Parts: sequence; C-alpha cells; structure tokens
Amino acid sequence: MSTPVPTRTPPRHSPFAVYPRMQQLFPEILWMGQSHPQFALTFDDGPHPVDTLQLLEVLDRHQVKATFFWLGENIEKNPELVQAAAKAGHQVALHGWTHLPFPLLGTKQLQKDLERTRGLLTDLTGIQAADLRDVRPPYGAVVPKTLRSLKAWDYRTVLLSSIPIHWVQSVNATVKQVLQHVHGGMILDLHEGQPTGPRVAKITNVLLPELKARAYDFVTIDQMWREHRVGSGVVVR
Repeated sequence: MSTPVPTRTPPRHSPFAVYPRMQQLFPEILWMGQSHPQFALTFDDGPHPVDTLQLLEVLDRHQVKATFFWLGENIEKNPELVQAAAKAGHQVALHGWTHLPFPLLGTKQLQKDLERTRGLLTDLTGIQAADLRDVRPPYGAVVPKTLRSLKAWDYRTVLLSSIPIHWVQSVNATVKQVLQHVHGGMILDLHEGQPTGPRVAKITNVLLPELKARAYDFVTIDQMWREHRVGSGVVVR
C-alpha cells in the first residue's frame, strides 16, 4: 500500500480546517507552517522531572527535534533538564512564568515574567536573549493588547493547529485523533506533567513512526517561522 501524501491544508471536514484562515487573519501569530511536508512537534508546561527526561530519550531514539514551551517556575526547579534539551538540539521557548492567562496579568507583570523566564533560559543554555523570542500564551489566551505588547517587546506569538485531549484518553485514541486530521504544516501541541492520562513520552513514541511513514519532515518552531516568512510574504525577523 502506498504512503499517503501529506496535504497542504486540513481537509474541509477537519475541525482544524479553520487554521489556514486564522493564519491569514492574524499573520503575526504562527498557527501553522507553510511548507507542504513540515510538521512541528511541541510540548507545553515543562520541564517536568519525569516527562522531560523520557521525552528526550524518545526524541533521540527517533532522531526528531522538538520545541519545548516551558514555564519559568519549572525551569527554575529543573535546570539540568533545560540544559539537556538545549544540548540535544531542541528549541527551548517561553510559556510564561506561571500558567496564568496573559490577559489576566498586568502589562508590566507580563513583561517582567517573560524577561525573568528568558533570563533563566539564557543563563542555563548560553542562548542569547535575542534568540529566545517564541512565546506560546497559556491556554492560547490572547487579546489585541497582548499581541501588541508581545510584538513591541520583540517576541513572536505561537499558537497551534492540533491539540489532542491526551490527558483523558488512551495512547491509541490520541494517535488516531492526530492522524485523522494530520496535514502539512501542522503544529502539534502536547503537554508535560499531566496528572491523568498516559505519559506523553509513550504517546510520542507511538506517534512518531506513524508520522514518519507519511513522509513528514520534523522542524522546530524557529525553522517553521523562516518558512512562513518566505511562503507568505510576511516579514518575520
């Protein structure tokens, strides 16, 4: 049986078919990639003492690079995991200091939290602050004021194009959910440290061979931004 060729956009019946339109309406937010075979694997809420270590082992086994959107308070607790992820070539990015929605924080507090988180990442990895620009707001909660502030502070806002409910279902159900709607340019969002559901590394270990069989190229969010800039005509530094 031939391997299905990845489609550029989600099928019309897909619940994720809205994302290409969202990308057009809000080009300052990265919702999905431009390139036909690209796939960005991302993880939120870590680093986590169990999940991050397991994920690094699984990603190394499958030779895939991912992007980790981490919370400052967890970075502070698990510095060695941050260093291990960066050393392995994964992209480290920001998810805020705590998991509070950005619109609930005052502008000064949000700026302080992001600077504090970015400063920790710089100290631990040696990556310059100017290269730590990607931010995923908790819960995907943004309002125009938030977007304006992030842009003024030279951050790039990243959301997603698929978020399976893996904390309330089996590994097989999650993998099926992803594969049913997979498309070129997808940004998949999984979560570390969930108190329920299977371990995220176990899900990732089952999912990656399925995606590789469909000829997807795994990229970091930073790589996807570069393709987005070229493919859409949007100038993204």
